[in-house]
Parts: sequence; C-alpha cells; structure tokens
Amino acid sequence: MQPDRGKRAHLRRLPFLAALTTVLCLTLVLPALPAQRPFTTEQSFSKVGHDDWEPSVAADAAGHVYIATTRYGGPNACKECPDPAIVVRRSTDGGTNWSKPNFICRCRGVEGQHDPVMVTDQSGRVFMTWMNDFDVQFARSEDFGRTWSPPGSLDGALNFSDKPWIAVSPSGRNVHVFFNVSDPYAVYSHNAGRTWSEPILTTKSGLYFFSGGATVTPDGTVLSSQAAYPQDEDGPISLFVVRSADGGKTWDTVGIDRSRKQPPCPSWAGCSAAYYGAQVAMASDANGRIYVLYNANKRREGAHRLYLRYSNDSGETWSLPRQMTHTRKRVDHEFPMIAATGDGEVHIAWMDDRNRLGRKWNVFYRQSTDGGRSWAKRRRLS
Repeated sequence: MQPDRGKRAHLRRLPFLAALTTVLCLTLVLPALPAQRPFTTEQSFSKVGHDDWEPSVAADAAGHVYIATTRYGGPNACKECPDPAIVVRRSTDGGTNWSKPNFICRCRGVEGQHDPVMVTDQSGRVFMTWMNDFDVQFARSEDFGRTWSPPGSLDGALNFSDKPWIAVSPSGRNVHVFFNVSDPYAVYSHNAGRTWSEPILTTKSGLYFFSGGATVTPDGTVLSSQAAYPQDEDGPISLFVVRSADGGKTWDTVGIDRSRKQPPCPSWAGCSAAYYGAQVAMASDANGRIYVLYNANKRREGAHRLYLRYSNDSGETWSLPRQMTHTRKRVDHEFPMIAATGDGEVHIAWMDDRNRLGRKWNVFYRQSTDGGRSWAKRRRLS
C-alpha cells in the first residue's frame, strides 16, 4: 500500500511544477526587486525529447541562480543510472546565461529520482534534497553548483519515504529536512549537513502528510508547513505548521486552517484525488515575520481560494486569513508559492483556471513591500 501512496504523492505535484515558468521561479528566489520591474520573457530549458518536471530554483545575493528538474527521457548519466534523473543548471549572472545541465549524481542502481528542492545560505553554498526511489537524499555544493558532495540517505530504517523539503539557517550551519512516511518526519544537522540526526516524528494523527514549505527564522525557530489528508483521500484536509525552538529535537503543532474535500481531478481518468488538493507554502523575512500562503475551500469539492496569514511571534499566533484573489466562484486556485526577502518584501504566485475553467491554467503573481499589509495588482506571467 505504501509504495502506491508514494507514487501518487510524486504525481500530485506534477501539473504545477511542469507548468511553472522559469520567469516565475526566478522571481520567487532572487533578492528584493523594484516593485514595477518588468519580467523577462519565458525561456525553454528542455530540448526535443526531454521532458522536465518538478523544477526547484535557488539563488544567492551574488547573482548565482540554480534550477534542478526531474528529467524524463534524453540521455542518462550511464546505462545503470536512473530515469527519470535530476539535472541541475546554473547561472552566474542572475539568470541571463545558463550552463549545460549536469546530473546531480550517477547513482547507479536507482530506478528513478524525484522531488528536488534546493536552498542557499548567505555564503553561497547550495543544499539539495531529493528522492532516490523512496529514499530521501541530501547533497551540498561549496563551489556554486559546479560539483556536489556524494549523496547521503537521511531516512534511516524507514521505508517508502516521500516528498522532502529543506530549510537552512542563514549561516548554513543548521540544516533541516522534512519528509513523510505517511506520518511526517524531520532530520537535522548542526554542521552544514556533514552528520545528521535520526528521523524524528513531528506529529502523529493517522493522516497522510505533505510538506509544502519550511523556514528557519532569525531567532532559530524551525518551521514546516504541512497538509494532512485522510488515508482514503475522502474528507477534509488539515493545514498546519510544525515548529521547533530547540534546533529540531522536539516539535509542536499550530493549526492554520481546514479545507473540505478537494475538487475532482479533471486531468486524466484515474488520477489521484489529491492531485488538486490543498497545500501550504511558507517563507520568513529578515524581521522574523513568518508567512503562509495556502489554498482551501469551504464546501466539499468546491473550488479553492487563496489565503495568506502571517505570524510575528515565531508561529505562536497568526493573523486572520486574508483572501488574495477575488474571482468567480467556480475558479479554482492551486499550487501556491511564496518567498520573502529583506525587510518585508513578499512575493506570491499561484495558478488558476479563470480563463477556461478546468482546462486552461495560467500563472499569476503579486508582490508586497510592507510585510503583506498591502499588495500590488496581480500580474499574469504565463
């Protein structure tokens, strides 16, 4: 049963990650941008015969930008190497020019790789987590993505892990990775990923968990946003945050919201009910304000709306939900993403089907420069 759930979890994120444009990704990770700066045009990174999914983007203040994707098709690193495989491209000039794609590892004997997530620290080191089959992996680069450390497994004796997410402190010393084995787990390193704790269960409720974001605040509080589904995917979804004030050793839980059963999946016959499910993205700024952006509905199988909440006390209490879009009732909002930089600059993005219900999805973007109190008008990117 668990392997099938894991496979469905990989599929669940594919539509957003495949459709998300490079321009959008760069917006959400680069340092603070002027409010009215125009977006560049879209760039295609896939050659004919290559099928790139699940992009993750990271950037530092010096203009290094990294994109990792799960690539189906195309040449493999070796005959016994995984397909799909994770490839990385890097830019040293803020995304104008890009290197050729390189494999994160040869990883002989692995059938497939999925779910790459990258972050950088203030010195420019790059940290990545991903899945080798159903094993959570970690590697880091100390030369701006040219080479990577040998991958290491993080999930110990657990089987059928899935959906990792990563957060690092500004110095890069403290690294935290979250994943699920139905229940949610976390591991931590306090030496930049050289050694790791054993997996720690962050909460237990009999639900099936997905991480949607993670952050480390300036005071050292570690948080991860989670969506918890019924095992049969037929019921309400609990949206919440797990947090730790002692470096990842112990955890408590704070509720964010509750969404009713998700809309039916129109993408193809037999796709998972969680394909268009509620998710929670997370970010924090230099002032320690924590933001969550999530989609949720108020009636069973109803269209999702997009909401924002923030906390000024390390996640103890939260602002009231603020609806971030106002569209027709049947318009569905999915796949929220958020980034926060500097002194209260916040960027959000999502997809919705306002232009053709259930069939035509576009990427939209909004920005705040005052910690989420006011917002620029939405912009359509795709």
